[in-house]
Amino acid sequence: MQLQNKVAIVTGAGQGIGKSIALRYADEGAKVVIASIGERNGKQTESEILKTGGHAKFIQTDVSNNLSIEKMIEETINYFGGIDILVNNAAIGATSTEMPVVDIPLPAWRDMIKTNLDSVFVCSQLAARQMLKQGNGGYIINISSIMSILGEAKYTAYQVAKGGVDTLTRSLAIELAPHNIIVNNISPGFIVTRHTIDLIASEHWSTFYINNGRIPIKRAGRIEEIASLALFLATEGCRYIVGQTLIVDGGLSLTI
Repeated sequence: MQLQNKVAIVTGAGQGIGKSIALRYADEGAKVVIASIGERNGKQTESEILKTGGHAKFIQTDVSNNLSIEKMIEETINYFGGIDILVNNAAIGATSTEMPVVDIPLPAWRDMIKTNLDSVFVCSQLAARQMLKQGNGGYIINISSIMSILGEAKYTAYQVAKGGVDTLTRSLAIELAPHNIIVNNISPGFIVTRHTIDLIASEHWSTFYINNGRIPIKRAGRIEEIASLALFLATEGCRYIVGQTLIVDGGLSLTI
């Protein structure tokens, strides 16, 4: 098992990409903190891991609230004894501020930045402090989006927040790498989740992205494919990969 006895926090692990990463980490021997704002989904992920003999702890967490993040970090340390891996996955979806830039209310803008960017900073800062204290290094893996580099109308707030995650990844990496804390970033394209399944199943999506050759591999991605990369980025084999944004989009970004 590649993550035997490692302690991993995965935010937004109640569903979708975060859940897939949490399950994969548990299969590889990690003790996984399921940090999710939704109690039902979070406990479901925890239950699935425990039923297979894995180690998991659900901690209800609102990443838009700094006190909630602090509580998550403290409970993780108290329960599992430390932190070896942090996956910053929790986020507000792009459609929550899908509107022309001239119409975005400032509170909606601030909510997007707070949840999708500020939370990555706060979680990373607090986890890094603990990793430095432990003195054994660690891994921080961020999840941004291909939309941080695509010029897509009506998604300004989401794109800016995710672009900030790309930049934050590089900044964290250059400061923390000398301490053996490896920071990298995954930038998914269209991945099939509960939130995207209707879009990906639509005729418009198939025509624009598949029939017109925008996605060379001719399909949407699977959450397991993101989880596989997240696993690699939390292992010894990736230790010379530092501060990178790894795009997982089936080739979409090649056709821009």
